Amino acid sequence: MTGLRDSGSILVLMRHGESVSNRSLRLTGWADVPLSARGRAQARQAGIDLRARGFVPDICYCSELRRASETRDILLAAHGAEPALRQSWRLNERHYGAMQDLSIWRAAWRFGPAALLRCGRDAAARPPLLAAPATSAPPGVAPADAEEWRRAQRGESIADAVLRLLPLWEAEIAPSLRAGNGVLVVAHNNLLRGLLRHLERADGPLPHRLATARPLIIELDAELRIARLHTDAAQPP
Repeated sequence: MTGLRDSGSILVLMRHGESVSNRSLRLTGWADVPLSARGRAQARQAGIDLRARGFVPDICYCSELRRASETRDILLAAHGAEPALRQSWRLNERHYGAMQDLSIWRAAWRFGPAALLRCGRDAAARPPLLAAPATSAPPGVAPADAEEWRRAQRGESIADAVLRLLPLWEAEIAPSLRAGNGVLVVAHNNLLRGLLRHLERADGPLPHRLATARPLIIELDAELRIARLHTDAAQPP
């Protein structure tokens, strides 16, 4: 891998490309929206950039939301890689509860700017919650996880979303890294911010929001702690 150590585990985290909701400043959450034209171009460039860095993913994990799976498919086509593919609802973005799919201006008007800011900056802050959904869990959700899936759809803090992710991390992603696989995760801003905080073993402020479709290459030590970051994917809020 060009510019990377030969030893240790390599994890690449990437937020999806710009979606049509990002472009209109909406709190997208679990709303299933496509990429914008700019987002598709960003995904292609990300694939080219990762190939130039020498990163070849063995396994690619992705959320079940369209903007992430579109990003994954465009990126891998541009890269030329054919990794094993894994998709899970546990990688979906945090659910914004009653704020979901509102513009940031409407959310601030309806619930107050302080509540909106807390949801983005405080890992434990939940949005105003919805009633439990009447719909049953989709086929991709194991029966044992159905209640957790329903609970997530009421609304989540970033910390809640990370707790929802951890079973997948511990059962699949971490063992893949320990086995020496190059792992690519294509997911969402708040979920990845929470995962970065988890990998840092930190209780401090959340990392800044991640730029769309900017691969964050992470070298991990033997205990899967962050040893080195290789990109400027993080940007100020």
